[in-house]
Amino acid sequence: MLGPQLMARSRHGIVELTGLVRGEIERRTAIETVSRISGVQGVKDGLAMSICQKDTSESGIVDMIHRGLWAKANIDPKTIRIEERAGTIFLKGVVDNPVRKALIENLVRANLGVLSLRNELVVDSSKAKISKEEEVDDASIFGLVRAALQDSLRKAHVETLAGFVVLSGVASDSKEREVAGAIAQSFRGVKWVHNEMTVR
Repeated sequence: MLGPQLMARSRHGIVELTGLVRGEIERRTAIETVSRISGVQGVKDGLAMSICQKDTSESGIVDMIHRGLWAKANIDPKTIRIEERAGTIFLKGVVDNPVRKALIENLVRANLGVLSLRNELVVDSSKAKISKEEEVDDASIFGLVRAALQDSLRKAHVETLAGFVVLSGVASDSKEREVAGAIAQSFRGVKWVHNEMTVR
């Protein structure tokens, strides 16, 4: 998902990103996307802001939201239709569970430039069925869950085996513990989440 103005060089598991980005969201998206690649141990940020740092046009905001959803929750931009009309973002499409619907809404609300949001996503549990071609291995599940929890729940530990996820570590309150479980459950390929996080 690196654009034509971005370059990546890797040495001993550390990837250095250089080039121009249009703003902080694009910078974070690039770093988060690269950090989720298997084998990447760290990302060195050598990105520079272009002169036009803030793209608040309709297509600019929609593109930023799509990139953010892909980087933070592995949500394919083709599965969610995002429209912007008169400053309001509309989310349309079908998701497999209410947790994913809420996760998408929260991620979109976190984008700069989103002033108002209407979540018109429809929950269809039949979408949760995974074909053989879509099966996700444990390493991918581990990487996705760990990366998603890294921003807000740094004390969460993740273990995976055959699609089963075990969360351990410390949460600051019961709501944070609940959110960690919901985030872990939201990824394709996760069959079950056992949340052993303690509240302190």
